[in-house]
Amino acid sequence: MKKNILIVVLLVVVVVIALVLVFNIKDDENNENVLQNDIQNNIQNDDFVNRMVSTDANEINAIKNEINATGQTDIYQIEEEYDGRRIIKVKPDVQYQVALAGIIKNGIPAEDEINTLLEQAPTNSGMWISESSREKFMNLLNSNNIVDFEITNEGYLKCNKQSNLTEQEEKLKNMAESDKLYVIDMSGKTYQRDYISGDVIEYPFEEMDPYQVLEPYEVEDSIILGITSNRNNYLSNEEILNTILDY
Repeated sequence: MKKNILIVVLLVVVVVIALVLVFNIKDDENNENVLQNDIQNNIQNDDFVNRMVSTDANEINAIKNEINATGQTDIYQIEEEYDGRRIIKVKPDVQYQVALAGIIKNGIPAEDEINTLLEQAPTNSGMWISESSREKFMNLLNSNNIVDFEITNEGYLKCNKQSNLTEQEEKLKNMAESDKLYVIDMSGKTYQRDYISGDVIEYPFEEMDPYQVLEPYEVEDSIILGITSNRNNYLSNEEILNTILDY
């Protein structure tokens, strides 16, 4: 009798242990699946780029009211985030124009002078260096042992070397002779419209992050590259030039 009871107890223990093992395995599988889903979602979120979906004034105004934005309605566009949420952002061409006007003025442009300043904007393709940055840019090239380039009176970079170019020189020559316009400014700050107020403000990106090399603004075939002044020497000249060339 005692032997039978012992056998029953042993069987119960074995069953309990088996059940515990099964549940642990399932929990591990579930946790792994959750982890994989989280990783996949994070990858998708990181790779997702907001897309412009509308410029409908009524919807823009509705979102403006939700966030208490006061900028002119026509500076905004509606974008869709990865989770389907619709938000407003300042249009890329609006930011580009403000940034370019600020570079030409070398200061915050007033509302009534933006269009006048843009009349002085470079119109040809290639690499155009802002007037206040030309000496800095040539010093940047010289520090990287690049000496066969010059800046024309109009502010465009010109390559005077046709063969035996280094990798850096080849990339620089391609940008200088590109069908795109590259605007280079090395002040460590740019100018843009504030997301909420719509006012033109200075954006001192170098002050906010001294390790940030550039702040870009792109529209169609024109790209503004606001470059760090590196006034505190946090970055090497090689790192700065390579970041520009690899953009």
